[in-house]
Amino acid sequence: MGVTLQDPLNFTVAIQDARMGDTVGTGVAVSADGKIITCAHVVESAGVKLSQPDGYEVGILFQKTGDKRKARVICCFKPEEYEDDFVLLQLVDGVSPLGPEQVAVLGYLENARSHNFSAIGYSLLGKQRMRWIDGKIMGPVPIDGRTLRTDVYELRTRDIRPGHSGAAILDTEDNLVVGIVTSRWNPMGGTADDNIGHGTDALLLGFEPFEAYGIELRDEPLGKASAPQPRISEEEMIKVRRVAQPQPDEGMRRAPALLEEWVGRDELLDQLTADYNDPDLRIAGLIGFGGEGKSSLARQWIDSVEVDGVFWWGFYDNREVEQFFEAALTYLAGPELTAQVTSTSVRAGIIAQLLREKRYIFVLDGFEVTQHQEGDRYGQIASREMIEFLGYLAGLEHNSFCLITTRTPLLEMMKYTSYQYRDVDRLSEADGLALLRKQGVKGTDDELKALVNTWDGHALTVSLLGAYIGETLGGDLSQLDEEPLADETRYERVYRILRRYDEYLGEAEKAFLTLFSAFRTPVKVAAFPTVFRPATDATALNAPIVKLSDEEFEAMIERLRGYRILRYDPAQQHYTTHPLIREHYIGRFNNIPEEQKNHSHNVIKEHYMILAREIPYHPSLEDYVPLIEAIHHACCAGSYDEAAIIYWGWVNRDEKQMLTHILGAYETALALIQSLFPQSDFGQEPLVSDLGKQYILNEAGFCLMNQGRLVEATVPYKNAVRMGVKSNDWYNASAGYQNLAELHAYLGEFEASAVYARKAREIARHIKVREKRQRREGDSWARLGWAEHLRGKLSAASNAFRKAEVVLKRRSPHMKYLYSTNGVFYAEYRRRVGDIANARRMIVSDPGFPTSLSPEVTSLLHCVLGNLDLDAGEYLEAHGHYNKALHIARSITKRNVLIDALIGLGRLLARHPQPGESARPYLDEALGYCLESGYRIYEADCRVALAWMHHTEGSPEEARSQAERAKAMSAEMGYHWGVVDAEELLAVVL
Repeated sequence: MGVTLQDPLNFTVAIQDARMGDTVGTGVAVSADGKIITCAHVVESAGVKLSQPDGYEVGILFQKTGDKRKARVICCFKPEEYEDDFVLLQLVDGVSPLGPEQVAVLGYLENARSHNFSAIGYSLLGKQRMRWIDGKIMGPVPIDGRTLRTDVYELRTRDIRPGHSGAAILDTEDNLVVGIVTSRWNPMGGTADDNIGHGTDALLLGFEPFEAYGIELRDEPLGKASAPQPRISEEEMIKVRRVAQPQPDEGMRRAPALLEEWVGRDELLDQLTADYNDPDLRIAGLIGFGGEGKSSLARQWIDSVEVDGVFWWGFYDNREVEQFFEAALTYLAGPELTAQVTSTSVRAGIIAQLLREKRYIFVLDGFEVTQHQEGDRYGQIASREMIEFLGYLAGLEHNSFCLITTRTPLLEMMKYTSYQYRDVDRLSEADGLALLRKQGVKGTDDELKALVNTWDGHALTVSLLGAYIGETLGGDLSQLDEEPLADETRYERVYRILRRYDEYLGEAEKAFLTLFSAFRTPVKVAAFPTVFRPATDATALNAPIVKLSDEEFEAMIERLRGYRILRYDPAQQHYTTHPLIREHYIGRFNNIPEEQKNHSHNVIKEHYMILAREIPYHPSLEDYVPLIEAIHHACCAGSYDEAAIIYWGWVNRDEKQMLTHILGAYETALALIQSLFPQSDFGQEPLVSDLGKQYILNEAGFCLMNQGRLVEATVPYKNAVRMGVKSNDWYNASAGYQNLAELHAYLGEFEASAVYARKAREIARHIKVREKRQRREGDSWARLGWAEHLRGKLSAASNAFRKAEVVLKRRSPHMKYLYSTNGVFYAEYRRRVGDIANARRMIVSDPGFPTSLSPEVTSLLHCVLGNLDLDAGEYLEAHGHYNKALHIARSITKRNVLIDALIGLGRLLARHPQPGESARPYLDEALGYCLESGYRIYEADCRVALAWMHHTEGSPEEARSQAERAKAMSAEMGYHWGVVDAEELLAVVL
């Protein structure tokens, strides 16, 4: 059963003023050749005169890819004829970054009456750039005083805001984009009819003058696709089950304790239970502002349902996604299996498969920590593995359930019909009254209800007020003289209540909370004697705490618990506080004298370093938490060299590269490296001594590349090269240029790749140590050969590869061929030019293949052998090599290696299908990585393979569309072999 709709994140674009760059509205990409529909009033806001649109351009931001382009109006109604709020744009500066499968599939608004709809629009209000819109499509409504070609339809929704004009109206029943949002009806700025909006029918594309552009509209619904499936075979799962030793006690270890003062919320609890029991739902989101009680609601609910097991993860306490997957797999299968599987992607797949075997609830609490909080990607999930995992959970082939609490709408989940969200907003009068009574507040019911309403029913605010009145005013409501200000946000009100607490708290209590806020993880009771209580001089932050006797200290902790500022978990013996409360006190901490701050961070760092002594020889990511926190606090104290030493010596264990090469935790490693830079900006120099700066920059680029964040990786790589040249560190500068050559080849920028390879070779000549010089020269020649090969400059490529071989033989006379990554390049080049025998001989004669080379190189060489066998018609042998390559690639975190193997196997199955095996899942997976990460060269290869698949399946139009797309993008970037391969297919289907 299909649960996946078209994804508005794919085809939604921002319309911008081309001169100022400001977003003025939203648009919908409707063709792979760069056509976009939006509202006429939107492009007019961008400075276009529709009476004479020629020469005017608007900016286009593609939400999915981040590409920025320019477009012009190519079609609109003449104002004197019709006034429909609708125009058609065309990109004018290159091929669209979207492929045929990413553009909107269109239908008719008139066919969608009474259907539900959803949309994503660019909000012009506040920092939340994209907002989720949903509602119901009603019927046509008259618009007085306007001559229209089609009816305007009423939309029943409260979600439309400035900037949403032009957003796609996605009919969630027929899975078609049936029109665009044009306006919100809000007469005189009132609220009586603020649930009404208007939309224009996509039917306009079938009328003159729009029909000349041939944009297709469907009468029939578009089928819903299945959710992605875990890429773990049954054979592999048999091995998993054989060694699995579930750890049921781990499931709730990180869950907060139940609230003593819990009240009400019966309607939301019932809705969650209904969602849980609904056979068509698998994921529910609790969405609301901080402090509305989402976490408490989730904690209360899971105790009310019958389930085989619950796994709770709070991202505010454990921020790294890789740690989540490690802990979840340990819960379901035990530490032995978890230690054997280091790939985060593979862990996600195994977890998803195991969730099919019993009925579990997974609670992902404070999920906004994993979502982008700034920029054009605001609200989107940062981790590709997490997106994949939630996609697995969205499938209906299991009975488990996932509950997510977050402040930010889950835009990636919008396309799944198996996802439901619930808004968590204010407490009802009755619930607020009950809460205040529990906290000992005295007064009439009407007085207490008035207090709840005065503070908008915000759960945290009401709880803090109730505790304040009960604990400090003897419960006498009449003594409270605090009132909210009209222009205050919910969060500002919380902070103001906390400032009122600060006036009442003693110096020791304020010092404790200020120091407590510096911790990012729950504070164990064991930290009290090492961080809060040790004797210090009179200027230290904890000086007022030191003066307390043990009895006074314990009494202070109990008071803070009574005020609902601290929460204690007796099972874990640790204390936490609400994120908003921590934000208030971390603000106080940041305002204390620098000397006090640094001293406090150093004390906390030393506390974690003591805990780090217990880390085992073969650690897990959870074992590394003390070191991760020690690095964080060392950086906060300005001790960057010490932080770097902890990273290299303790975390990565020098040359062993434990965190990256062994545990595959590139995301965690990147977060640690990022803390060594001012404002986490890789464009600046790391805040360490000169000796380690280049190494840190190259490590940052390496981590970014392995996560598929190619464009971001250019920044630290270029910075590393600049510093190397400046300091005459020719060896590392040459390596940096080689990294840039590799990176730009993936991005499809082959001329730049060749330029960087030449620079790497030129700089290598300055290296004084002969062996090092020859190594860098040989690698540079091989990189140049690869870049020239991709461009089709075969003579230049041949010359570069031969020179790389000459340099190799000077270094190692016993070596006959290039090896390792250089051997991969040269062997594939020789295959392409028809030198089959030498290509194969190079690989099989490599002394390290297939046992002693790195997994990355071994996988790539298997792919080249698969390509050779495929060319020779040896399909069974090719299948074996591609399978070996894919098995290795899935076990490591190297995005380019995985894509290469997926395309290889997909290409074989596309042209020569095997019984019971389809090319589609491999190619769809590869294409997803390409589109997300910017591997344009692989995207072209993948689209050619998809074209062959469609051709083999008897779908010539789809085959032609993919091949033409591959040819166009290959021609644009100068990818010779992409053009050759696409033309081969087009010659067959034309």
